[in-house]
Amino acid sequence: MSDHDPVDEEPDVEGQPGEADAHIMALGELTAASGRLEFMAGILVVFLLNTHRRVADAVLEGFAFERRVDLIGRLAAAVLAPDSDLAHRVATWQAQARAAIQRRNQLLHGTWFFDEPDSGSLLNKKNVFERVRIEEITAHTAAVSAAAREALAIAKAVQEQRTGSAGRR
Repeated sequence: MSDHDPVDEEPDVEGQPGEADAHIMALGELTAASGRLEFMAGILVVFLLNTHRRVADAVLEGFAFERRVDLIGRLAAAVLAPDSDLAHRVATWQAQARAAIQRRNQLLHGTWFFDEPDSGSLLNKKNVFERVRIEEITAHTAAVSAAAREALAIAKAVQEQRTGSAGRR
């Protein structure tokens, strides 16, 4: 059985405390990394709009992450050369960020059961159980962190393009 196959039987909800603690800590790290990604998406909006953070915050107020990513794509199309490397980086980042947040949502908004030591814990999504190991959560946290770093790198590249400082270093 792969880690993503549905589990046939109902889990033992008593669980294993050590296993639960480790999963909860890994989910906490994922939550923190996701917060950094959302923050860096806001920073990217700041640089694409060439404005202050408070202006970008006002624009983004009430936007779900998916809408923020869409806005970033529209802003990039408005201010970057269409076939530039930077425009392609934004498009790649959009796909990366969407996938990262979609899986984050599945992991964080599911119902968790901890039933077998060292076998991974069960995540219940709409009555389908999926076994999720800590290593998967850790790997996903790394992917979310990479998307956050890329958002910041793109923001810096946009700033350098505006100021013409890319060739001066």
